[in-house]
Amino acid sequence: MGESARVELQVGHLCNNRCVFCISGHLTHLRQAPLIADELLKQQIDGAYANGARHLTFLGGEPTIQPGFVELVRYAAKRGFEQIVVFSNGSRLHRGDLLERLLDTGAHFEFRFSFQGGNAEAHERTTRRKGSFAQLVSSLDAVRAQQQAATVNMCVVRQNFESVTDFPALLVPRGVTHLHLDMIHPDDTPDPRPAALADVIPRYGEVARALRAMASSMPDDFRFNIGNLPFCIAPELAPHIHHGGQPTQTATAAVSGEPGLNEAWNKYEHKQKNKLKLPSCAECQFDVRCSGIFPQYAELYGTEELVPVRTPGAAATQSFEASLADCLSQLPRCRLQMVTDGQGASRLLARLGGSEVWLDPGGTGHAISDRFSLSLRRGAFADAKLVWDALL
Repeated sequence: MGESARVELQVGHLCNNRCVFCISGHLTHLRQAPLIADELLKQQIDGAYANGARHLTFLGGEPTIQPGFVELVRYAAKRGFEQIVVFSNGSRLHRGDLLERLLDTGAHFEFRFSFQGGNAEAHERTTRRKGSFAQLVSSLDAVRAQQQAATVNMCVVRQNFESVTDFPALLVPRGVTHLHLDMIHPDDTPDPRPAALADVIPRYGEVARALRAMASSMPDDFRFNIGNLPFCIAPELAPHIHHGGQPTQTATAAVSGEPGLNEAWNKYEHKQKNKLKLPSCAECQFDVRCSGIFPQYAELYGTEELVPVRTPGAAATQSFEASLADCLSQLPRCRLQMVTDGQGASRLLARLGGSEVWLDPGGTGHAISDRFSLSLRRGAFADAKLVWDALL
């Protein structure tokens, strides 16, 4: 396994859900999801640790239904991993003594729950298993009752995207502070034919409307990420969109029906391959950050939704800076500076105490007015609010 600080290990395809976007449940249904020998999995764990990995994620299928799962976790904990992530559909952690046995391994856990909808109807329409939502919520509650960290992931498909508006009410009271939503990757589906893809891939514009509604109900300190949505579809959500991630090596179970593992690969590098960008994308201020769209999406819906978000010219940027400087004079500790961001664009940065706030003329950020938008780069939201109030 290649050198990486983060490693994901798929312990097998065996799964008790049959999600519309996932190959694992499909293989299980076909009885082509054999168990992988514990010794082979332990070799992967040893290799990952030897190469410097200290964060290990167990994937399925559903890892908690693998017969030797608890012992694998115990083995990894004794090896010395600083954090172990269990990526689960929550079908078992709420019952019996499974959660207790996992916690007894002494590992430092994060439980990453696969919510495939913000309500039972959407979730079970996606997982195709009745009762799976109630089990999942019970498992989340059980984990939180033990003061364990819990995050939530969802693959955005036609069957569930409208339900994201239910996530604030579902997750915030339960102490979840991170939600990751990822656009469906056509190459990961069990049926790559166009007709089948049309049944699961939604239009990005429709997804964006639901995401905006969700974002408007989220508290300021709730962290949510949106993977692989083109920035131009919802530029105001740009602080939450990403087309990459921390270097992660993923060892996956073979899809051939053989009880083995594929050679580990770079997860995020793989997700950016074979994507489509238009010539006009070069004119967009998000061009460097955006990897484009999947070709299968363009075949289904075309590319008319992709409209470049223009970068303001130098003169306009200087005029924008001057228009804000007078307003911020009432904050003596605040300093304005034109800087180059990580994507090579010139942007206005306001520094107040130890906090840094981006100020942009476009409509992207944590707060938006008719003249500017504000994004907290680092520091306290209270400082960002002082800047915001001074500029209004």
